[in-house]
Amino acid sequence: MDDKYIILSFKNNFLVFSSTNKVISPNKVINSNNIFHNMYIYTYKYFEKNKNNILSLINKVLIKNNIHTAYLEDYRLTELVLKFIKILSIHSIYIKNFKSLTANESNLIISNKYLKYINAYYIPNNHLKKIINSGKKVNLNYVDSISDNFMLSQDTIDADALYSKKVLHFNKKYNYLEKDLIEFLKLNVSLRTIHLHSYNINIVKSIIECLEKDNRKNVVILLYQSGNLPNDDFKTLKEMSRKYIKETNGDIKIIYSKNFILNNLFRQFTYNHIKFAFLIAIYVLVVGVVFTKLYAYSAKLSLEKLNYEMYMSYANLLDEEGNPSIEQYDEEPSQEPVKDKYDLDKSFDALLSINKNTVGWITVNNTRVNYPVVQAKDNDYYLKHDFYNKYTSLGWVFMDFRNNPKDLDTNTIIYGHKMKSGMMFGTLVDTLKKQWYTNKDNYIITFDTPSKQMKWKIVSIYRTNYTSDYLETNFKNEEDFTKWISKMIGRSVYNFGVNVKYGDKILTLSTCYGPSSTNQRMAIHAVLIEEE
Repeated sequence: MDDKYIILSFKNNFLVFSSTNKVISPNKVINSNNIFHNMYIYTYKYFEKNKNNILSLINKVLIKNNIHTAYLEDYRLTELVLKFIKILSIHSIYIKNFKSLTANESNLIISNKYLKYINAYYIPNNHLKKIINSGKKVNLNYVDSISDNFMLSQDTIDADALYSKKVLHFNKKYNYLEKDLIEFLKLNVSLRTIHLHSYNINIVKSIIECLEKDNRKNVVILLYQSGNLPNDDFKTLKEMSRKYIKETNGDIKIIYSKNFILNNLFRQFTYNHIKFAFLIAIYVLVVGVVFTKLYAYSAKLSLEKLNYEMYMSYANLLDEEGNPSIEQYDEEPSQEPVKDKYDLDKSFDALLSINKNTVGWITVNNTRVNYPVVQAKDNDYYLKHDFYNKYTSLGWVFMDFRNNPKDLDTNTIIYGHKMKSGMMFGTLVDTLKKQWYTNKDNYIITFDTPSKQMKWKIVSIYRTNYTSDYLETNFKNEEDFTKWISKMIGRSVYNFGVNVKYGDKILTLSTCYGPSSTNQRMAIHAVLIEEE
């Protein structure tokens, strides 16, 4: 907290909490427990050390004046105030500022036995349900005022997804970017990095001002320099960067493009410097290519390692004829464990021992989609981590963090990267070919969980420009579901002739389609037809 003082005041039967950096009052009032114009004024240091005495004093005032409502004017005080009122008979709290509650703040509300009503800006659904289930009433003031442009640019579909998002990407300029960022910062509690692929000095200024006004710390801004930055702007950017680092402990880094280096930095070099820089550039390029190849190879080795570990988990349990055995294999098998190195065995006990986030197994006939499925606390983590939780551009096949992996929602969503090598969901594009979708042997998808074996029949396959409408997980009523599934089936490249009714479970597979610049998606929807 930059402010020096915390003020507890009484207005209109409210206990009001606020803060300030400067107070106009006699010095004898501060930290004295003497009331001044219906206010108690403390420094933060004194407040922390004498909290119990202050609690006793405030409690007497509350009882005397029959006050049961608190009003919070500064969101930075939220956690401190929620801890403070835990033993006071405060039944209602109004949090004025437009900021989301954190997980810690939500837990403090749940554990408060006196608190019955909360008025706040936004609480994510998983925390909100817990608060309501604890017997408390909640009123939220969030208004969905973030533009579709912003949602599309972040590949997100709702406020819950924005709440925990750690990374932002801005690829295009638009007039109301600053407004969208302000609204985003009201919702978000986890931002760490902003990637600016298209920008000017005014956009950078606006973003920094938003972050500083929101009191954000440790946020890194990456600027991808693809054009010529005027010298004056370059100097301004350096000054802004120094100030930003000092005040927020964040950082601003410029990722230089080849054109920028050629047109700007090389002018400062002598001829010998240019030759030296050229040799360094060639070296970096060669090393980069080699590193990229090794990186991809390392990712494939992870798959083979998983394949071998799964094979050994079965080898230890079966004899040569495939019957249960107590014999142990002391040596590595002399032949390949399985015919297809991506055809991993389904042993959930073994999978869970490797990765506790395992929630299922997905197989699509006549593709290379045959993988264990994982689930994280958000939809970002497994975009860049493999089954061993190692960082990799291949990512892994994962379930939407909103889905319930045990009971399954109306629509269970599974994502995977479309890799050129065919790994992950790279071969799902084959399902758009006539020879694939007219073959009835391909219509059944198996998606199993540790407790269920399930078969799903395909009802729709399509590609589409970016949209999030197919990523709904639950529906309010039969009408909403019927409209949704009719729309999804209407997009299909082929009529599979499958009837779907309200109450059916749907499985959705989602991946990218075409070059990344097109921002297209492809999806498969299937209905649950068999469950064991």
